[in-house]
Amino acid sequence: MTAPFEERYMDVLQNLESAIVRTYDKHPALTDRQVRDVIDALIRGYEVEARGRSLPAPRFSAMTQELYAHVQTMCDWRLGKEELVDDSSQPVETGINPVTIPEIIACLKRIRLSIKMHKSAGARGYLNFVSQFIA
Repeated sequence: MTAPFEERYMDVLQNLESAIVRTYDKHPALTDRQVRDVIDALIRGYEVEARGRSLPAPRFSAMTQELYAHVQTMCDWRLGKEELVDDSSQPVETGINPVTIPEIIACLKRIRLSIKMHKSAGARGYLNFVSQFIA
């Protein structure tokens, strides 16, 4: 029996959501809509990349651009494209196995679904919800 999606990709989802929460902690004015816009842009970008092409970077406000950069860096790290470094710029050995572009897209779509599910809780329903679980 196959584990549910959230179980199979819990570590990836937590990594991506930690990038979101880290930005929200720094910018409490961030809204679910801005997070959704960033997630949508990343999904489009990775879908195009999977076809061997590239898109120009989307244009966002400074706060939203920062969110985009944080989540994209985490996605690229999970894809094996980026290396994590410590405070002294030394590579950190994590022992994670890279995921594929279709898997990153599926994780981003799962986050987008979570944002939609928390829509009734207000402009920051998702952000307030996920902040409870990400330290």
